[in-house]
Amino acid sequence: MAKIEGEEKEPEKFHEIYRNKKNNIEDYNLEEIVGAVVDRQNQMEEKISTYIANYINPSDRAFFTSIIMNSSITSFGAKVKILSNMGVDKKLIEKLRMFLSIRNGFGHSVLGNQMKMTMTTKKGKATSVNTEIQGSKIMVMNSSGKLVSKNTIEYFKKYIELHNEINNELKKEIGRIKNENIVETLTRKKPKIE
Repeated sequence: MAKIEGEEKEPEKFHEIYRNKKNNIEDYNLEEIVGAVVDRQNQMEEKISTYIANYINPSDRAFFTSIIMNSSITSFGAKVKILSNMGVDKKLIEKLRMFLSIRNGFGHSVLGNQMKMTMTTKKGKATSVNTEIQGSKIMVMNSSGKLVSKNTIEYFKKYIELHNEINNELKKEIGRIKNENIVETLTRKKPKIE
């Protein structure tokens, strides 16, 4: 239909996208697993950015959180290094690194079902071929640089468990650090000004 000059433009139509309401990990398909992994990493990164902002207490908080802490400028790994320098427990830092490692596995690997194929031959000619689906696998590189096959569902479960552990431990650590900083600030002697 031709638009008449000066005619009002039809408003864009939006639809709401709802969060996943699945209760059982086994009900996720491969794309939903990848989406859930990325979503949880984004949530975790947002919390870490908030904790760092609370610790630093910048004068322009909006600029700090939206620009300086933007993942295009300060990566998740860099934020973990900042937490480490804030005095966050080393075990928690290792969990955060494992969390990121698993996320990278899902974010940079092609997921699919692994198949086992067996062929029977007689005098160099195939007489039968059998195939067996062995479940969904993900190929990830371990810390030694070797590719290893992981069960997708089990790897996803480990990621969810880490996410929940880190959430709980990070809240406690940040509270501990905040209290230590308050005590340090209150007991710090002011320098004499002459």
